[in-house]
Amino acid sequence: MLNLSETSTYTETYTLLGKRLILGDKSGNSYVVIKERELFYSLLRCFDTKQINEIDELPEQYQDLAKVLKTRGFLNDGTQLQSSFNEYNRFSNTFYRKKFAPGIAKERNNLFFSVAYFTVFIFLTVWMVLLSTSQKLTFDIRELKLYEWLLAIIVLPVLVVFFHESGHFIASKIAGISVDEFRIGLYVIYPTAYLTYNGINISKTHNRLVIISGGIFAHAFGAVAGFLLYRYIGQSHLLILWILANMSMFIANALPLGASDGYFFLSTLLGIYNLRLKGYKAISDWMRLSFRSKGNVVCGLLLLLMWIISFRGLWSFLHELGAALTISANIINWFSLILIVILVFRFLKNIYAINSKTKANKT
Repeated sequence: MLNLSETSTYTETYTLLGKRLILGDKSGNSYVVIKERELFYSLLRCFDTKQINEIDELPEQYQDLAKVLKTRGFLNDGTQLQSSFNEYNRFSNTFYRKKFAPGIAKERNNLFFSVAYFTVFIFLTVWMVLLSTSQKLTFDIRELKLYEWLLAIIVLPVLVVFFHESGHFIASKIAGISVDEFRIGLYVIYPTAYLTYNGINISKTHNRLVIISGGIFAHAFGAVAGFLLYRYIGQSHLLILWILANMSMFIANALPLGASDGYFFLSTLLGIYNLRLKGYKAISDWMRLSFRSKGNVVCGLLLLLMWIISFRGLWSFLHELGAALTISANIINWFSLILIVILVFRFLKNIYAINSKTKANKT
């Protein structure tokens, strides 16, 4: 008899734009947002009370929804589970994967842990800002010794990235969601690492926000710890670089630019899955003077606003960083301009990719 598969589960969670019902499969990291909640629950009752062997035997009002669930592999009819679109797969070119052993994790549904976590997070962030304004860090990068250059260029970036991911890992333990895989890849030409999780897309909003912000939390902690060591133990070039690296990662990940933690935090808070993809589709339509995807208009406007805010924040921060490292303002201006041009090019490239896909579908 037809019913949901044994591995399929669903949850209701709240976002800023209202309640969301999400059906998914944790083992396959597949999910679908159910827009008609009452219809879904009625379908489940129909499965439970009637002996349904084929979708055609269902009342007509349930058949379209049942076909979607069947296609995605959420029914117990043997259909293969279909993976959901994952923005992380576009984030970097992965060349190493480490699968974690399946663990027994129970998601926390108590808001207390999340509230306590974000209280500490806000406290650390404010403390970091106050320390950075009261204690200006400056040194001439030409004073760095050879071993300090090597540590700063080779060791420090790797250390900071793994420190970032350790924050996500600890946050996942707090939220009660198990880690599925550890990946290393390249983002453009920069080496990066990230974690994937079992069933994060079908978890409660507050738990997702805890995990997403875990890396930023780690950098706030790292920067504050660095400031305290700098003040009470002693000054060193490497300690200043550690503080600046953590503050740089904090800001880079907090800005909603690209597939950053800030972007995923905002899209999760709003309850808009794949916001960037929908936004790119809307902007692509606008550039072709087409306004058919009315449902993606908000996503398109949000995407443009996120990029504008991120560019402004990036420009300001690079100048602050340049002042700390006593780098000429002209060099920072040119570097900032080149970086923003590269990011705009990538933005337009993504829109062009959507355009090309749309044309291919028409033919």
